[in-house]
Amino acid sequence: MTAFDFNETLDRYMMPQEILSPLIFDADDKMHENVRQNLLKIVGKIIYLTITDIKGLEIEDICLVGSLSGFLYREKSDIDIYVTVKNTSCKELTKDKQHLGIFTSAQTNALKLRNARFHYQDKLVDVKMSPYLPMYASIYSIKENTWLVKPNKDEFKHIKKEDVINEYLLKKKIILNQLEDFEKKYTGFELADKLHFFYLQTMNQFVTHKNKLSDHIVYKLLGKEGIFNLISGAAMKAYMINCSFQKDNAL
Repeated sequence: MTAFDFNETLDRYMMPQEILSPLIFDADDKMHENVRQNLLKIVGKIIYLTITDIKGLEIEDICLVGSLSGFLYREKSDIDIYVTVKNTSCKELTKDKQHLGIFTSAQTNALKLRNARFHYQDKLVDVKMSPYLPMYASIYSIKENTWLVKPNKDEFKHIKKEDVINEYLLKKKIILNQLEDFEKKYTGFELADKLHFFYLQTMNQFVTHKNKLSDHIVYKLLGKEGIFNLISGAAMKAYMINCSFQKDNAL
């Protein structure tokens, strides 16, 4: 897991900027049109490299989320974008959102394995694909050029640090215990599948309409420590080990 200063990171997440990022938004909190067009071009390249050839998949929305969509951005913050995908008529893929989530996640992960990186204004553009609309503390639809969830800086006044810490510790304990339990019970592709579903379920806890700003901060802390990467890495390792085992036995 990633080494980081927990208290320093938590204090930073609870200390909002005065205004939204001037790199992304104008004085009226509207995304700069040149920024919007450039981000759409980058997302278009990623869609072309991943799912363009799969007929029946529809792009529902392209959303800016994360730090740069709210008041928690810093100088080195990535540009986090979610592309929501819907299966309208693709017979090769199930319409079950969990299975579609595994597929879309695998497509973007494959780009990372090929070291495909996209940047805008020296910032990494981190694009994820999902069948779920991400409902974080702040969401800006780049596609529709409007706020879906506009950040409210006043919410920070109502967050108690001890509540965030307790929720973080509880979530971390549950995730690590479940991960350990899966690795004891399953092996091979079965383990890989179980971990993929577990990863999606874990992430989806933080992608609901009911989430508060404090939930988003817990999510950021877990991500900063590498908890989510731990699950996805374990799933990828189980998948690769099983593929290698099958290849060796086929020789």
